[in-house]
Amino acid sequence: MTRLPGLTTKHTDTAMKKLFALALALAAPCLLSAAQKPDGVLGTSLFSFEALYQNSDYGYYDDGDFDFVGFGVKFNHKLTSFGNIGMDLYMSTSYMTNQNETDQYQLDSQDGFIGLTFHRDGMVAPFFRPVIGYAKETVELSTGAELSWDSFLYGATFGAEVHLLPGFSATPFVEYLCASDNDARSITRVGLSLNYWITERLGASTSLTYCNSEHVDTTNISAGMSLRF
Repeated sequence: MTRLPGLTTKHTDTAMKKLFALALALAAPCLLSAAQKPDGVLGTSLFSFEALYQNSDYGYYDDGDFDFVGFGVKFNHKLTSFGNIGMDLYMSTSYMTNQNETDQYQLDSQDGFIGLTFHRDGMVAPFFRPVIGYAKETVELSTGAELSWDSFLYGATFGAEVHLLPGFSATPFVEYLCASDNDARSITRVGLSLNYWITERLGASTSLTYCNSEHVDTTNISAGMSLRF
């Protein structure tokens, strides 16, 4: 090792110790920050990407099951808080397409929502999220004919985010959606989502929802990753 002129080994060791102490002092806030994971999703600014799967059971009508896959994107941003009451901006969009009967038709479904989430802080954090949105479905038949349907949507989600462990939460919820199109039916879904923050910035999540409407059982499963900012 080459030393600068005029520095003895003792001086070099002292200088190295001072540099090490300074580096440790500068790194300490980063190390402490890395240990601080969010408790859950509420009150957290994040962007998430999810893989989606849906199964609709038409067994009551002897039509069998229909499977759909797709992807979804969600955005949550903390706006403000009033004491222990917080308010977040929520946005989401998704796209799905059918996986069976593709020789007979191709069904593409898209939707988007925006809303505000009002929640109370705590180990059990109840929340209420009114939303408005838009949905569109397009069906292309094997004959070449094309059908489409679209409608504005409105509704709300009620639930509670339960903080089980540092960085890990479970959220049971109920969703209600209604379409502006009078020919469309309203739906009520019950669900459970799990969220785990792997680091203070990166999280993993999964959710399961179930709906029964007009004798059709529909199950939705999602799994994805979240990035906090």
